[in-house]
Amino acid sequence: MTPRQLPRAFVSRVFVVLLAVAALGAGVARASLADRPALSPVASEQTSLPRALQAKYRPCSRKSSRRRYVAVSGSDGSAGTLSRPWRTIGKALESARAGDAIYVRSGTYPDWVVAQRNGTTAHPIKLLAYPGERPVFTGLLKIEGAFFCVSGLRFVGKTAANTNEALIYVSGARHVEILRNTIVSAFKSSIYIGDEGDLSEDVSLIGNVVRDNGTSSRFDHGIYLGHVRGGLIANNLVVDNRAIGVKVGPEANDMVVTQNTVVHNGKDGIVVEGEENWSSNDNLVVNNIVAFNQAWGIKTYWEQSIGSGNRALRNLVFGSGEGDFWFPGGGLTAQRSIRADPRFIGDGNFRLRAGSPGLNRAIPAFSMRYDITGRLRPRGRADLGAFER
Repeated sequence: MTPRQLPRAFVSRVFVVLLAVAALGAGVARASLADRPALSPVASEQTSLPRALQAKYRPCSRKSSRRRYVAVSGSDGSAGTLSRPWRTIGKALESARAGDAIYVRSGTYPDWVVAQRNGTTAHPIKLLAYPGERPVFTGLLKIEGAFFCVSGLRFVGKTAANTNEALIYVSGARHVEILRNTIVSAFKSSIYIGDEGDLSEDVSLIGNVVRDNGTSSRFDHGIYLGHVRGGLIANNLVVDNRAIGVKVGPEANDMVVTQNTVVHNGKDGIVVEGEENWSSNDNLVVNNIVAFNQAWGIKTYWEQSIGSGNRALRNLVFGSGEGDFWFPGGGLTAQRSIRADPRFIGDGNFRLRAGSPGLNRAIPAFSMRYDITGRLRPRGRADLGAFER
């Protein structure tokens, strides 16, 4: 996928674990209309993370000063209040100001929208699922502004609204958090972060389900970190995408990729790469489970140079078609790896069985405080991958 190419019929196979994630999100959100992300434990993640993972900015954890609402029964001529909501997400984002929380009610939204307005450190702009509801976004969300959060939505590609593009496109943005969304069936990569010559900065993707993206004729990726500096890719389930699960490059620097479960992808699990005019440097791939992908588990790719300072540390890597690791051009070193069957529960459930070599093995300095479902991880002995047993 080129930087300016952006996601068509939803693949209906549902994993057991997705039901668990959705049920937990709904249960927590129903408890209150308090202004907070769909799953409240992440609101305190910033203060409870180890120092190595603490981001200077975490937009989803900030309180909001004003609430606005969108509903399929609304009107863009309304005031955007709970009783008089707007009809489109585009109207809400055009009207947004620093400190706004935009709550989206149940329904399907085929909008193609650009989030251009800037929040601030203390008052970000947030696009949130209404508590207890799960709105479906079938268009394209492009994020260009600063201090922006999107949380709790379901993004579905290959629909009439978006037949052949990505679903979330981050371009030249700063301090963006994409938290606990489900992103499925994009024609191209589900999330693309670019652009060439216009790096995004400090982008966090936490606790998302990224599944079944790309097509048999176009091998795009689950998460594509194209041109970006700084960020956290953590607690994501990246499964059954047509090509690479997580692509880091060609110009991705200072990223931490931790405690993701990256399985059953059509090519490689995680790739760090450069190209002729770019390189990727100082990226850390740590505490992940990378298993049963069609090609390689973790590998590098290059045209001229991959970059330097890239490390793969304490990852459980197993069962990929061509092998666990492939670093033909250097550019990445692997240390303290575990090469053994992760022993998933199975049938779409990617939690670990008793006796799994991934239990209690995460390096604490790079371990998230909660798992993908909001379950508290024990300090000092958390599990590898997105799910805590």
